[in-house]
Amino acid sequence: DSNLPRLQLELYKEIKKNGASRSLRAALWRFAELAHLVRPQKCRPYLVNLLPCLTRISKRPEESVQETLAAAIPKIMAAFGNFANDNEIKVLLKAFIANLKSSSPTIRRTAAGSAVSICQHSRRTQYFYAWLLNVLLGLLVPV
Repeated sequence: DSNLPRLQLELYKEIKKNGASRSLRAALWRFAELAHLVRPQKCRPYLVNLLPCLTRISKRPEESVQETLAAAIPKIMAAFGNFANDNEIKVLLKAFIANLKSSSPTIRRTAAGSAVSICQHSRRTQYFYAWLLNVLLGLLVPV
């Protein structure tokens, strides 16, 4: 469909705006559902622009936003994860690792699920699982 790229761009703009919880959740959910339809030559640009947005959204305190983000991350990363370099993956992982210290069990649970999805859909799956495990062990047993 010729309107699909326009729709994806509008959803991205709404995500970038990081506005009201309800509109952000709707845009995230819809963008995640359509992420696999982004043309391959547009995947890298979308990823580069989306990563700072996802990092900012991960810092939001609303549990409903975190739940939607956790549902969206696997679909977004399945579509765009192969286009991310190691530093970009680490920045995204660090944003979710910070949420593991939250007082909210929902935020901790969604952060853990998102971190696993990010590792799973990266180019170097084993490397990032090992890296994440080392960071998590470092949180438990400070050196």
